[in-house]
Amino acid sequence: METLTTASGYRITRIWSRHSNSYLITDGRLTLMVDSCFKTQGKAIVKRIRKMGIEKIDLLVLTHSHHDHAGNASRIREEFGCKVLIHREEAEYLAHGRTPPVNGIKPLWKFFMKLLGTRMLSIMRYTACKPDIIIDDDHSLDGYGIKGKIIHTPGHTTGSISIIIDGQYVFVGDTLYGLSRKGVLPPFAQDKEELIRSWGRLLGTEGTRFIPGHGKILERSQVQTEYSSQKG
Repeated sequence: METLTTASGYRITRIWSRHSNSYLITDGRLTLMVDSCFKTQGKAIVKRIRKMGIEKIDLLVLTHSHHDHAGNASRIREEFGCKVLIHREEAEYLAHGRTPPVNGIKPLWKFFMKLLGTRMLSIMRYTACKPDIIIDDDHSLDGYGIKGKIIHTPGHTTGSISIIIDGQYVFVGDTLYGLSRKGVLPPFAQDKEELIRSWGRLLGTEGTRFIPGHGKILERSQVQTEYSSQKG
């Protein structure tokens, strides 16, 4: 399991990386979890967390309500007693275990979604989880004892959010993509133009390392280059 340490001593551990990333952030007193991966990976994820000696998670933040990010929200809350936080635009999807629709950005993915879109959404169901905390816009984490904040970064979905920890590390869900050698644009989005505007918002923070829901960590310079290219 890959572990990073921030300037203030927060330990960031990637606990799952098969197809979708999930992270734990802790200072030894409080623990925050970002995303919960596919429902089918729930048992393995719980085992990994317990192997780290963690018996309680204070807060689970979901970057959005797609099944590969929210699939184990209900299970994690049950196992570790955490509160679940999500943006208002995603809350009803999470409460009913449904994945919000997206569009393919590139021609191949546009064709794929047009062909299988409705059927895929029915397959991407997961255990419903009524959120404990619903936010409407930017949200400070100071009240939870965590040095960080949440910002609204719509585009991939209307309620996508990003989590900034210690001013440096930014968890971006699917607002950025870390698997492609050809850039950081995700294959799917509800609104590509809004997505690119959210890249600008991310670059408006002091963040230096951007941690996507899929793939490797992205450096600020790479995101800046892609933003400049897409912005035209």
